[in-house]
Amino acid sequence: MGALLNTADSGEINALDSGEFDVVDANDPTTATALIINQSVSIDGGALHIATMGPLNNLNLDAITINAGPNAIVILRNLVLNGLSGSNRIGIRIVSARSVRIENVKINGYWQSCLEIQASTPVKVDLMNVDLTGCGNGLSVAGTNANVTIHESSLTNNANGIVGTGAGVVVRYADLTQDNTTEITATFGASIANANFSFGEFFTIGTTQIPTLSKWVMILMASLMGMFAFMRLRKS
Repeated sequence: MGALLNTADSGEINALDSGEFDVVDANDPTTATALIINQSVSIDGGALHIATMGPLNNLNLDAITINAGPNAIVILRNLVLNGLSGSNRIGIRIVSARSVRIENVKINGYWQSCLEIQASTPVKVDLMNVDLTGCGNGLSVAGTNANVTIHESSLTNNANGIVGTGAGVVVRYADLTQDNTTEITATFGASIANANFSFGEFFTIGTTQIPTLSKWVMILMASLMGMFAFMRLRKS
């Protein structure tokens, strides 16, 4: 993934073909090491193929670490991260970013967590069509202000499905498939709950959810139908 070094801030990296794309260890070109994202970037494995990152050569390494700063926006799409049945620690670790969107990503076989959020500054993480399986924790969230939404995803065959730690942790999910030894663990004030929402219905400004255009149309139609029914009632 040397392309990241040659990508401008807020740039985009696209895989042109399917295949395994590991980060080469400078000290040993025959082995892979961790990918550290330290800027705003979009990494896309491609709409018709998948970019795969294989197992690393160190049990204590994480496949991808996002440490991009409190204003960064990071998007990861169409990726497969393979921890080789517990040979590596974490699939994706989020340390610092303003917003992270993970879409159509499969993570499996990491002994600590498939996805772990340990942010010390506020971060919004959106998961769409994400498969987290065969890890110690499917999703682990801790920190002072982490807001996570999960939609049309699955967490299966993990020791723990979702683990939230701390009063600043908020996790909301819908259309989520779970089959883990322990499904949900919330401690020290963390909030984890099912929510009736759909991606695209709302966008967020600060901590306020604002309806998108499609949601406004639905609200307007409901209002017009109510007004029409009221007028008919008055005429009768």
